[in-house]
Amino acid sequence: MTRNFQEFLLEYKKEISSNKIYTDKQEELKNSVIKQILFIIIISISVGVSACFFISPFVGISLMLLIAAYTTSVIPYAEREYKKFIKTKLHPKLISLIGNIRYSKYCIDRCEISNCGLFRETDNYSFSQSSDDEFEGEYKGINFKISETHISYSNGETLFSGIMIIFDYNKKILHPCCVSDRKFIDKKQQASRVNTSNQGEGLVLLLIFLWDIIVSIKKLRRKRKEKKRITLEDPLFMKRFIVEADDEIEARYLLTPSFMERFLDFKTKFKADSISCSFYDNKFMVLISTDKDLFETGTLFQNLDDPEFIIDFYDEAATVFNMIDYFKLDEKTGL
Repeated sequence: MTRNFQEFLLEYKKEISSNKIYTDKQEELKNSVIKQILFIIIISISVGVSACFFISPFVGISLMLLIAAYTTSVIPYAEREYKKFIKTKLHPKLISLIGNIRYSKYCIDRCEISNCGLFRETDNYSFSQSSDDEFEGEYKGINFKISETHISYSNGETLFSGIMIIFDYNKKILHPCCVSDRKFIDKKQQASRVNTSNQGEGLVLLLIFLWDIIVSIKKLRRKRKEKKRITLEDPLFMKRFIVEADDEIEARYLLTPSFMERFLDFKTKFKADSISCSFYDNKFMVLISTDKDLFETGTLFQNLDDPEFIIDFYDEAATVFNMIDYFKLDEKTGL
């Protein structure tokens, strides 16, 4: 059961008005910012004037500007502190108001990412995950997990940054099937070239060589077949996505014309830079690439009751429920 926006808004306003710790924290940090900036300005002027008098005007002005420049770090630091406080104290309550969903750190682990097929072992990647916005829940009998995730090579070159969502899938999946946005493929290839060109020599190359041998042995032991590319009937879908699967018949069963149409529409509606998905282990994973910082309810200098933030938070959190309805994931059918 999910609340509509008006019901959520009512509960949201109740929480904000009945609990002053959020506005108190906001005022505390804003006052702290003002005091720090004033203190830095006073020190800057004092040091600058002294240097002008005892050394030279050039040195004095330089020191004044150098010290004053430190003020640019005060506001971002306070902003991060405020967001961290809100995400810890307020967001768990808000997210539970929408439906059966709760915050859950590290709910999507490396094993899930490795198994989905969108990131192969040969990609030689390492990844880090945001611990700010990760939740899991259930809707219409479908369990799901959602996480803001950053996946990159060891040198920091980004492979993927955005939202990763995993749903339990009611249709039986015998063979993995991946649908990769061509922009996502281009991003991986670009990152791979940079990663390869930046690799060191000597010991690093030896370690990479040994790692490649280990990966090859693992693949032989598991007898994993390389996925083959599948061409489907929808030309627009094939123009935007690359489909890879072990079994073409099952891929066509999963990627029906109605699914392809919905997937294309979903990318447009979500305004994502790229969107990819994978069917594996009776699960359905969706990767949504976006640079937007999601699940925000305000900033240090904007009130929590700002309508724009409230609407965005609700829409972003409710997206996962809408996806279950939109892709009809609760329908139970067998191969």
